Parts: sequence; C-alpha cells; structure tokens
Amino acid sequence: MSAPERRARVERPAAEVSVRRQCALLNVARSGVYRPEPEPGADDPRVKPEDKPRR
Repeated sequence: MSAPERRARVERPAAEVSVRRQCALLNVARSGVYRPEPEPGADDPRVKPEDKPRR
C-alpha cells in the first residue's frame, strides 16, 4: 500500500485511536495527515510552462 493510500486511512477526528497512534501504526508522518495536498499550479513541476496561467 502506498503512502497516500495509508494517509487516506487515518480517521480524523479519531474517537477511539488518536491520530498520532494511527500514524504510527500506518507508518506515515503526522505532518502529511494535517497538511493538505498541494494543488497543481505554478510550483508544480508536472505542469508545462504553456499550461500555466498568464498574469
């Protein structure tokens, strides 16, 4: 199972098991759980220069 899949399994807010414990059990960093996924944009290397919006 990949890291994004494991991260998606963490339940927030956690009633029975804390987020800290879930992250330890799933072997994922807590910062990855709390930090939102970056949106593709100006800083995304996968976006070609011609696909970037002009200012």
